Amino acid sequence: MRISGRTRTYGILGYPVGHSLSPVMQNAAFAQLKFDAAYLPFEVRPEDLRAALDGVRALGIAGVNVTIPHKEAVLAYLDDVDPEAAAIGAVNTVVNRDGRLIGYNTDGAGFLAALKSEARFTPKKRNVLILGAGGAARGIAHTVASAGAASLVIANRTVSHADLMAQGLSHHFPYLKVRTCDLNPAAMEPHLASAHLVIQTTSLGMKPTDPSPLPAKLFRKDHVVCDIVYTQETPLLKAARSRGAKVSGGLGMLIHQGAAAVFLWTGRRPNLNAMKQALVAGIRAKSARKR
Repeated sequence: MRISGRTRTYGILGYPVGHSLSPVMQNAAFAQLKFDAAYLPFEVRPEDLRAALDGVRALGIAGVNVTIPHKEAVLAYLDDVDPEAAAIGAVNTVVNRDGRLIGYNTDGAGFLAALKSEARFTPKKRNVLILGAGGAARGIAHTVASAGAASLVIANRTVSHADLMAQGLSHHFPYLKVRTCDLNPAAMEPHLASAHLVIQTTSLGMKPTDPSPLPAKLFRKDHVVCDIVYTQETPLLKAARSRGAKVSGGLGMLIHQGAAAVFLWTGRRPNLNAMKQALVAGIRAKSARKR
């Protein structure tokens, strides 16, 4: 990579952000496109988010991705928000257009694209159980509802957060049956019995010692189980696979949502395979360093 005065700067805002492999993936996308740009990680504490966005404007940073815990809070500091991202209530991609910061959400579209390509599954007229009620869950839930899901259950440790998310979904999709429950096996079991698709959006599974939020005995062969954690096969996916369920990890979603962000920034579509190869190499390198 050659850096010059014409090199455009992009990045990811999060806290923490050192674990993110988005720089590996997005720099590979730029390289494949022969686009003169560099993508960097920016660790931003929640109390510094406003200042960080002011810095994006002042420094002429061309665009950023936004990750945990800023996806919802960032809306307050943007100049404009895409209608779909506004409806979702979360932003994961920001475009700097001549000093005006415009927010978008590519999480849901990335998830749906991965679900179709990897699991050969569409949520139309299906029952969906989502674990978590954060920014990623909001984007995915909105897209699943837009795709015609029959019902949606949101399970979260803080049920009041799930209730707020459910209210927003019911407002935009009045035909959709939306319910909430606590994020524990006993509360989720009756909903899992009627679910076709299970989507895990929390950070559970990022550590090898994390337990599965659902025991293996609750899964069936006709379940499709997705986890947005992309660095490894999580305990949840292992449990579902042991019962014959179809499973999908977070790698595909990360690639598709990242490619959508690159398109928003450049107007060009990157090579998905180049992005995947860079990610897999990055995961292997990170795993080797831990040994």
